[in-house]
Amino acid sequence: MNFTCYGSDVQDIWFYAEVPQSGELIINAWQSGQVFPAFEIYEGVCGNLNRIEDCGLYDRSIRLSGRQPGEVLYLLAYSSDTYSQGEFGLCAIEPEAHINDTCTDAVGFLTSTSCATSVYSTHFAQAENGSIDCNGPGESSNDIWFSVISPNSGDLTLRTEEVEYGTSHVVMEVYSGSCQSPFTTCAVMNIADGHAEINLTGLPAGNDLYVRVASRYEFQPITFSFCATSSCPDQDVIIDQIPDVRDYEADISINSISRVLTGADVTFDAGMMVSLDPGFEVEAGAVFHAFIDGCGGQ
Repeated sequence: MNFTCYGSDVQDIWFYAEVPQSGELIINAWQSGQVFPAFEIYEGVCGNLNRIEDCGLYDRSIRLSGRQPGEVLYLLAYSSDTYSQGEFGLCAIEPEAHINDTCTDAVGFLTSTSCATSVYSTHFAQAENGSIDCNGPGESSNDIWFSVISPNSGDLTLRTEEVEYGTSHVVMEVYSGSCQSPFTTCAVMNIADGHAEINLTGLPAGNDLYVRVASRYEFQPITFSFCATSSCPDQDVIIDQIPDVRDYEADISINSISRVLTGADVTFDAGMMVSLDPGFEVEAGAVFHAFIDGCGGQ
């Protein structure tokens, strides 16, 4: 068989993915050990397949659009090295819509104590502000934008997490008050720990911040998650199950529909209100405390 990425004498394996209702799908592969994977995408049925995408790589994901929801696509994966054997990663992700392709359409994030993430991609995004001054990326770094309001406490952490191998090339910079001039040096994702992070302190309360995320290299799309956290957010909304020891603090209010699991020891501490909404539950054997004295109290 003729492989479009790397010749014909390679060992291959097959996967399939079902197209979601949006008709859009991103296929990512990443390196694990000595294997540098490549993949091709086919439509049709086994024995009568038609190749629709030639060459995805460990640092070059593929995004499909306009496909039929529920359609089954076949993924042929193999190593870029004829004789390499071992493990590699492969995943199919339904991308977020590009509602935040420009700074003026930035997606707003509510600051919380924990990193509640959503997955985003720069596939098909447009470059807005040229290059980011992080080790000289290309002139046309495709970017997407987020907005955050600084909490009363003045401390804020902005963080991206890798979703694919190529995400080690993600960079961030922060703009204050407007979409014109960055006020922080940029952060580059560290491939060793799989995230990029900007820690800000002493911010004025209620300041509008705009976060630009882009690839470090020209034309390379990236897939990543983003979140904004603070040790003392103004408001916190907690929805996940809580299995262990946790301390949630907020300057104004905490709202929760969480389930506190057996063995957990949980404290909610807000400055004005703790609201346990329908669905909140504490299992037998768990310990739960609520205080109204705000961050740093007790």
